[in-house]
Amino acid sequence: MEEHYLKKELYDLVKKDSRIFEFLQSGSLDGIWYWDLEKPEHEWMSPRFWENFGYDPKEKKHLASEWQTMINQDDLKMCISNFEKHKKDPNRPYDQIVRYTKKDGSIAWIRCRGLAIRDKNGTPIRMLGAHNDVTTLKETEASLHQKLNELEQLNKQMIGREVKMDQLKKEVDTLLKELGRDKKYT
Repeated sequence: MEEHYLKKELYDLVKKDSRIFEFLQSGSLDGIWYWDLEKPEHEWMSPRFWENFGYDPKEKKHLASEWQTMINQDDLKMCISNFEKHKKDPNRPYDQIVRYTKKDGSIAWIRCRGLAIRDKNGTPIRMLGAHNDVTTLKETEASLHQKLNELEQLNKQMIGREVKMDQLKKEVDTLLKELGRDKKYT
């Protein structure tokens, strides 16, 4: 099987440009992709990219449309918007957390970062991207929010009970006073 031209081009870039290598090693990666912006349907995705979503890489084509059907459509709109901003301004990072639907139907939360590769005129011609799976982090975050909400509800209940106890103590003191006895609580 012939090697994909974008994969070969990416390897050549890594050899020639230290920024590319630094970008790739800047974190633990759960997939990389390399996109031909001059032929936008053409995109190379690493095997790990597909495996992270439960696919055998042989099942998938190296086309942008392959992943675009898996991403949450609201998140896809955000990605496109951020991509356009990054293309216009190289100092604007391409970095967001998006939701993908995995092969088994579960949701994967993915931090998706990218770097536009520009020609000598500054025109973006390729896009290099990296994925980090942050699903466990997002699930933990959701669990912590739920626990916080539960604690806030318990706190409100406790405050309500404390207010009720204060009212009852005042009533007991009022009754004791009416009976000619000493107040017990104040």
